[in-house]
Amino acid sequence: MFSLEQLPNELLHYVLSYLDSDDIIYILEYQNATLFSKIDHEILTEFIVNDSSTVLSSLTIDGICLSIDSGIFQICHTLKRLTLSVEYQHHLFILLEYLPELEYLSIGIREGKAGKYDYNYSKTKTLKLKLRQLIISANDIDFSDLNLLLRQCQSTLEILKLRLKIDYIIDGRMLEPLKRSLKQFYFYFFCHSLADPSVNVDDLLSSFQTSSWLQDQSVMFFKNSFYQTYTIVSPPYNCHNFNCSLTNEFLNYRLNNRHEDMKMPRIKRIFLNDKQQPMYTIRFFTMLQFIFINLQILEIGSSFHLMENDDNNNYSCKTDTKLTTVHTLIIVNNQDHLNVKRLFRLLPNLYRLVIDYDLLVASIYDLHSVERQEKYQYQQLQEILIHFQPNQHIELDDDFKNRSSDTILADKDEYLFQEIVERFYKMIQHIKTTNQVLTSTFQMWFLNELFFKAIASLLEDISINSPKYSNQNQNMESISTLIQSIRFFQSGFDCIRNNPNVLLLIDPIIHCLCSSTYINTFKQINIKSQLTIINQLCLNNMLNSYQEIYELFLPTINQWQYSIMQSMFYMTALLRYVAYYPSTQQYLINNLKIIDSILILLNNYTLLDNILTATEYNSKTNLTDSAISFIFNLSHDFNF
Repeated sequence: MFSLEQLPNELLHYVLSYLDSDDIIYILEYQNATLFSKIDHEILTEFIVNDSSTVLSSLTIDGICLSIDSGIFQICHTLKRLTLSVEYQHHLFILLEYLPELEYLSIGIREGKAGKYDYNYSKTKTLKLKLRQLIISANDIDFSDLNLLLRQCQSTLEILKLRLKIDYIIDGRMLEPLKRSLKQFYFYFFCHSLADPSVNVDDLLSSFQTSSWLQDQSVMFFKNSFYQTYTIVSPPYNCHNFNCSLTNEFLNYRLNNRHEDMKMPRIKRIFLNDKQQPMYTIRFFTMLQFIFINLQILEIGSSFHLMENDDNNNYSCKTDTKLTTVHTLIIVNNQDHLNVKRLFRLLPNLYRLVIDYDLLVASIYDLHSVERQEKYQYQQLQEILIHFQPNQHIELDDDFKNRSSDTILADKDEYLFQEIVERFYKMIQHIKTTNQVLTSTFQMWFLNELFFKAIASLLEDISINSPKYSNQNQNMESISTLIQSIRFFQSGFDCIRNNPNVLLLIDPIIHCLCSSTYINTFKQINIKSQLTIINQLCLNNMLNSYQEIYELFLPTINQWQYSIMQSMFYMTALLRYVAYYPSTQQYLINNLKIIDSILILLNNYTLLDNILTATEYNSKTNLTDSAISFIFNLSHDFNF
């Protein structure tokens, strides 16, 4: 696969000369800014020529914003349809000078009027245009200049779509002459930075209430007093998106036809950001439910307060107000979690939550409680994306690790930790069972240095300060699940197993295994009363894993350093308890190679020499003693 920008200009021109379809759309996606001048002055001219051998009639240029120079073009009578973006509004006029046969034009104008360019807009009056459909999306375009252009194609123009960001108001009186000659007229005006913020709202409304407007076209507008903006839309049902936030003032929107129900079915996403009066009532959300009937994504910016009651209208959270179509909620700044709890009740079909970490910590337990109280009506929540402020990830480890010995995690913190780990484990299970370990982007995210350093730091703290965690059973179980998830993910993939970030966990895990707390905890287990636990946590998995470790390390036994020797001692010490009880000896039948490994240990000359020369216990004598105890314990009713 290759793109057109990889071709030399001469070869590209040669290829283009062979394109003679009646209706070809070329999509040129140039991302390299160094090609900008080549596009403007060389390649574009290959299309816009009056050459009988070139019958190109439709052209789309996407991904770049062109700067048009009138000196490089010839008049072209073949091009009928054109879609592109330009820098300034006079580029639109230049194009139409040289493309008199255009019938369809969709154009984006990035900068509006160029201050230093002296274009003679009056010569637009001499143009003879054949435009039938014109779509303009522009910033700060001059409407008087645009009006000159529209008059020149008024006899042919049938469809006009305007989406303008401007610093003045366009009212119905200015647009009515255009509307009379059009079959379809759509517009979206975002009026900002107004020189005179005191707009007469009633006068603006009345300008759209003449018989011409009321006959067949609805117009709505609303204001934002904080930012001094007005948004004017027509017809509302055709609007696809807002490029502004919504505030409480949206409740006071004005519609030219009072007898018409306003619906905006094409709006899929809205952004609530009321910095002036951030208090939303149920009445406000009832209106959202009524107007945005296909709303899917709700985003909330500034801090807000959700009132359960509206004193004026006596609305209550117990009403039937539900935004049932919303599946995604985005709140990436901290809020009062009680307001979020109330908001959850309005979103029964929510399945994706993008939320600030601190807010999630504060509200997750409430959400869990609501699930239980309301019969799991929120069980469709499938995805939580946590938004972290800069350096906030450091708090994840410190918040758990640096607690005093007499302090435990709060219920909501413990529940959050458990939920995150369980989702993490399920995610890894899915990737493993679908064979996506090496192909998914999850691997890149998973092999994160900060992630593994945080886990390693926590494990080190557990090995040193284990009494601090003795009463945190649920948290320790979650940590165990997290380690198991990592083990499961890297199993069978050397490229992951040997990754430097994964290897950060080896020493901390060894320190945990070598700690006195680890071995003492195992000794305290009542084998008879806790047989099920032993079977599940140890014997079903431990023996097989231990055998793999023995096979891996025994060939280099003479080079073992203290840490490996001590680790082998603790492993073998655990095995002697397995060999002691008849109820657990049976699990050795499927792992007889372990006995061979123990015999290899006892026959090793390094360990034998240590027995003969050592005057006190050390790691080698400890290992030898554990191996002898294992063999001795096999004499207790073990059937080969």
